[in-house]
Amino acid sequence: MVNAVTTEPQQVTVQVSNSTGQSGLASTAATELQEHGFNVNTPDDYPSTLPATTVFFSPGNEEAAATVASSFTNPTIERVSGMGDVVQVVLGSDFYTVNAPTPSGSEVQVHVL
Repeated sequence: MVNAVTTEPQQVTVQVSNSTGQSGLASTAATELQEHGFNVNTPDDYPSTLPATTVFFSPGNEEAAATVASSFTNPTIERVSGMGDVVQVVLGSDFYTVNAPTPSGSEVQVHVL
């Protein structure tokens, strides 16, 4: 578990990728994230299928990752290199909806793989 403090969605850039066979899912999630104030890149398809919605981020970007993760129900959170300031959300078969993120400045515990 990592303790992180959420930040303003306006300070977070998100890449939404769809790993399910459901067409248009990434676009729907991207639109919902934008409505909550996130900066969202053009959504795309992920090259493989993930069973669970996963948030990927690079070291040092924990606050942004925690903020994005707080908008999803129980996502997997994985630290990877090479993402820079972008947080990638890969929608898995468990994806249902985007929730409002936890308010900025909130302490959250994130389980990082």
